[in-house]
Amino acid sequence: MKALTLTGTKDITVPWKEFIHALAWTESENNPNAIGAKDERGAWQLTPVAWLDVNQWRVRKDLAQYDFSSATDPVIAEEYASQFLSLLVTRLKRHIGKDPSVQQLWCAWNMGLTAFKNLNWDINAVPDSTKRGIARLEEWLLEHCGAQES
Repeated sequence: MKALTLTGTKDITVPWKEFIHALAWTESENNPNAIGAKDERGAWQLTPVAWLDVNQWRVRKDLAQYDFSSATDPVIAEEYASQFLSLLVTRLKRHIGKDPSVQQLWCAWNMGLTAFKNLNWDINAVPDSTKRGIARLEEWLLEHCGAQES
């Protein structure tokens, strides 16, 4: 997937790399040393479970795997974040039957796929903290990608 769509008043095309950067800004304001309350690490606030998920994918692809302590390394963490996001896109698409929106991806990223599924993929039903994340993410994307309307 090379681009995503931010839905709203006007649909905005969001290049993949920009979305990865928006996630880091939304999660930690790009702080590579951030540590979350549930042991999330790095700028993308990846969890140990997400890190393990990517490592399992990397084994199948015959790629090098890194220990979770590398989550604070900006280069490795960005690679893992991008790969985890790709996994989420694939899984969400399988469940909802279409390419997920930026907002749906944020919910799955922030809450976890199972928690979002338990809400029947309803963005209006997500916790307020997740809704605030959507707003922060949209703000960043509109500022940085708003000129690329589709």
